[in-house]
Amino acid sequence: MATFTDSEGKVQPAATGTCEWCSAPLVNKPRWAIYCCRKCAVDACAFKARVRARNGANKPRPHRSQREWTQAERAGMAGIILDRPPPPSLPGAACAGHPLGPDAWFQPVTSPAGAAAVRACLACPQLSAWRDWGVERAQGENGILGGLGMFERARLKRQLQAASSEVA
Repeated sequence: MATFTDSEGKVQPAATGTCEWCSAPLVNKPRWAIYCCRKCAVDACAFKARVRARNGANKPRPHRSQREWTQAERAGMAGIILDRPPPPSLPGAACAGHPLGPDAWFQPVTSPAGAAAVRACLACPQLSAWRDWGVERAQGENGILGGLGMFERARLKRQLQAASSEVA
């Protein structure tokens, strides 16, 4: 097996084969390398970007990023930006003034901060009100509402709609 010494002096497995852009042999490159030099990498990336632009793949995204949503929430302008009423102001809610801070409620549910936010929600006296609001109005929005993440809220809404259609 071919090896090379990286910038930190560690011996690593070396790449075998040829450059995807110019077909030069890959010498003294890490195992995951696919280009022989920086020029080939830049040329290949520029070519791929032109192809994507020609195919219409670089269209602007219509949704807001998690950072913009968090900043809007901090500013109290969620209702203006999302064209819907802001979250309810419920006295005694666990999220109000919680030491985790507002960013914890906009982390993935599987992250440590997100899991801590879910635990805080489950101990909240206003859990059902937040959950109802989140299921009814916050579909497709990042964040933890009523102890549920975005996908959990969507699944619960589908289940509730299926149950109501069976009754009707």
